[in-house]
Amino acid sequence: MIVTEYGNEKYKIIIEGLTTEGKGLTLRITGGDSPHVGAVAMAVPSLNAATGEKTCDVSVLTGPGHKDRLLAEKVADMVCRQTGEIVSATAGVHIDGASKEDLKLLCDNTIEAARLFLRRYLQ
Repeated sequence: MIVTEYGNEKYKIIIEGLTTEGKGLTLRITGGDSPHVGAVAMAVPSLNAATGEKTCDVSVLTGPGHKDRLLAEKVADMVCRQTGEIVSATAGVHIDGASKEDLKLLCDNTIEAARLFLRRYLQ
């Protein structure tokens, strides 16, 4: 298991990644006041038929009222594109009464935690 953290206190994001030796990754993204399961995204490598560019098809399941889908989708797509592997990402990040600034910081910290995960995984 690879564990990465980015941020401080209630803005800390933790990504725990289980690997299958090149056959896929399972990521759990948590943080804030109340870690939970809010959304699950699955990214599958594919090729753009028109351009031949490597891309990923992403499917998302979201719990009612959860905006965690944005984090799960972004991280699954990012890691899939960089690794060429199928990626599932489960996200649950929550801060009570979060402001727009709080949400932006959580999103930014999630991307940085994902970058740290990729550095460790790809080394």
